[in-house]
Amino acid sequence: MSVWQPGAELHQFDALIQPLRLTRVASTDMTVVADDSEYDEDSTTTFQAAVAILKADLALNDATVEQALSISWDELAAYEVALCPDLRVRSDLRLLSTVPPVPIHAWVSAADQTLYVTDANLAGLAEHGGLALAALFAPVNPRLISLPWLAAWTKAAAGIREQAVTIAARKEAEEAAQRSADSERRLKELQRGSAKRNKKPPPRGGGTAGGSGVKPTRTATPPNPPRTLVDPTRLWLTDAEGTLVAGSKPPARPDKPTRPITDPVPLTGPDTPPPPPRSRRGPMAYTSGEREDVGMALVRHILASDDSNIVDIRNQRNVGADAVDSLKKFYELKVHSGEIPDRVQLTNAEVQRALTTPDFFLVLVGNVEDGNGATEARIINDPLTHLNVTPSGSVTFTGVRTAQALRYAFSDTPEPGEGLEAGQSESRGTSGDPPG
Repeated sequence: MSVWQPGAELHQFDALIQPLRLTRVASTDMTVVADDSEYDEDSTTTFQAAVAILKADLALNDATVEQALSISWDELAAYEVALCPDLRVRSDLRLLSTVPPVPIHAWVSAADQTLYVTDANLAGLAEHGGLALAALFAPVNPRLISLPWLAAWTKAAAGIREQAVTIAARKEAEEAAQRSADSERRLKELQRGSAKRNKKPPPRGGGTAGGSGVKPTRTATPPNPPRTLVDPTRLWLTDAEGTLVAGSKPPARPDKPTRPITDPVPLTGPDTPPPPPRSRRGPMAYTSGEREDVGMALVRHILASDDSNIVDIRNQRNVGADAVDSLKKFYELKVHSGEIPDRVQLTNAEVQRALTTPDFFLVLVGNVEDGNGATEARIINDPLTHLNVTPSGSVTFTGVRTAQALRYAFSDTPEPGEGLEAGQSESRGTSGDPPG
């Protein structure tokens, strides 16, 4: 069957119906064929919002058209939108009973309370969704519906997008606040546990190897004395509960500042290289493993735990942590000879552990080399949230010093009134060590 699609709207040809003895086929004489239709939630939401806008527009600007709707506005607002790529209609008239279904792009079915379209983008167009909707306003000129419908759909879609962005931003802020609250809760759990611990240094005998033992007695001060580690058995916690540092996540900064390109200064003659600077620091008398051992001892001191409570898993590869306790809390240690830097690198395994384990704690210990300053430790929960990611060859995070953390400080002297137990005092007195 040949179908003629006129270049103008059909109501302009009403005067030709009688002279040409044509038969008018109304939309009520047609039945939609949409066997493979699928409900479209997003288009339905926009449709229902557009109906409310259209009603308000017509009530203000053309009350006659607004009252011409053949169904109630509440019924129309409950319609759904369905997608049907093979959308067709067939005539219920006996005269056209042998005519096969005709393909169309949009159709409103009052029986199904559905706007059918072949593509979701056609529902809001005047020439498709608008003309289909105009069938419910017969005998009103379809243009009086299709064009306002285009405006109503556009306004509804824009409002829904703005609302979606607002909701997404609000949800993201709520999730970030919840993550921060969860992190603070976990840090406070550690803090409450530490309040029950004493401030004494860990007992002797469980110290670390290498240069981490008691400082050797020097008969003469060499020009460059060897660099040794602090003795964890001589350190006291200045505050057993630690200090909960509020986080202030700074904006991400580039790794290297951008510098203007300038022409190099021309050489005027051969340069005489200056003598190499004389190092004022002695040789390092410890290994990186011994440095980590000191950090592990200090972490056990903070958590008041012995070997049975915290398991050292540094030798297990791809775990993403250096220690785990009996409560399945994972601790990743970053031990530094000097002060704790603001930048820390995590391996892929450590990032995966942080992503999958809420009770993942990044523990940074600084100034474990003797003479570099007061030893301290920072414990950060959920580092992927509280630290900034800096682009580099590996996963680098910045903002260590400004992130929410539980901070512990150590001192080589006890706080006033914090005496040692009698047996411990005697053992120190007989060994010649200074008290506390």
